[in-house]
Parts: sequence; C-alpha cells; structure tokens
Amino acid sequence: MIEEVIASHRSVICLDGGEFSEKVLTFINDSAVVIAADGAANWMGERGLKPQYIVGDGDSVSSGQACSDAEEIYNADQDTTDFEKCIQFVQERKLLPTLVLGFNGGEVDHVLGNAQVLLKHSEGVSLFFIDSYNKRGCAGIKIGLPLSEGSYRMTVQVDATVSILPFCLCRMTSKGLVWELTDQILTQNGLLAIRNRAAKEEIEFKICKGKALVVIDYVSD
Repeated sequence: MIEEVIASHRSVICLDGGEFSEKVLTFINDSAVVIAADGAANWMGERGLKPQYIVGDGDSVSSGQACSDAEEIYNADQDTTDFEKCIQFVQERKLLPTLVLGFNGGEVDHVLGNAQVLLKHSEGVSLFFIDSYNKRGCAGIKIGLPLSEGSYRMTVQVDATVSILPFCLCRMTSKGLVWELTDQILTQNGLLAIRNRAAKEEIEFKICKGKALVVIDYVSD
C-alpha cells in the first residue's frame, strides 16, 4: 500500500518547515504540481524545488523570494492556516492525492497543528506526508498516513517503528505488530499507541470507527 500511495500523488504541498533531507525529494513524481505554502517559497528554489503556485495569506513571502515564476494565490482568511488554504486549493483543482513536505517544522505547535489539519481534511489517504529525521547518528525517512474507517495492508521493514495517533475516539485492530491491538479503543486522553514496532514485513490495520494518523519508519540507514 505505501508504494501505491506514494506513486499516486498528483501534487506536492511544501510547508514552511524547510528541514528535510535530499532523499525526501526523490519521492516526488515528475508530473506532480508543486505548491508552496506561503513562506516556503522563500527557500524552495535553493533546494531545487520550483513551485508552480504560492498559496497563503502573503504574510511570510519576501519580495526577493526565488520563485518569481510561480502564480500567487492570495487568501486573506485568518480562520485557516496556510496549510489548510493549500488543501482547499488542491481540492478545488482536483489535484489529490497530495504529498506533504516540511511537515516537521522544528516548532512543536506547528507540528501538532499540522497533524490536526492533516487528519481533519484527509479521507482515503488523500493527503500524506514524508519527512526525514536524524537522531543519534541514525538517519531515516518517516511516512505519515491518515487512516479513516476501513482496512489497510502495507509492507514495511521488520522492527520499523509504528506510532498510532488517534484524532478522536478510534477503534482499531492490528496484525503484524509487536504489541497487537484487538478491537482497541484509542483516544487523545486515554490509551495511545506510540513507538510500537513491526514484527513482520506485512502489517494490517482495520479501523472500525474514527481516524488515526499512523507514522511509520519507511527508510532507515
């Protein structure tokens, strides 16, 4: 499933996190439409990313940004984030599924807010993120898949970290994890399922109710 999800994306939203490895760029489809979320346009050109569109309220884009050929889509709505404005844009242009980059912006409120936005607006894994990390000399790639009601099967590395973050009350069953979930209820103020591990190369999830963000170590050195 993971390979199919990655291969299916028709657009890329780049958030103003800016911190991800060059390896992340190799996942972008050549035909994908690239969208900068407001201030991301200031540095994307330097990273070899050329957005066709810049979407946001315009409060973070510098006049000297390196993406002058991009079309700017201004949205003054202060009740939505620039990420949400970008999601609205790809929905209107029928550019889903969408790969999100720069999800981990280095500021905890941005990360938590991005997770809520991703789950709020995603159905059928129409939005997903890929991000990189470097911890104690170990570099890797994580993929975040927002899952709603249904069954999902995916191939992963044995012993890969698998974290399950419920958006609301979520009832889930798993197969192939070290610590299995059997019709388990997960809630934000109850039982969580952080830092589980894959016991097999093939893992499965069945969500009977609710939504959850599943974050998996996809590639590691």
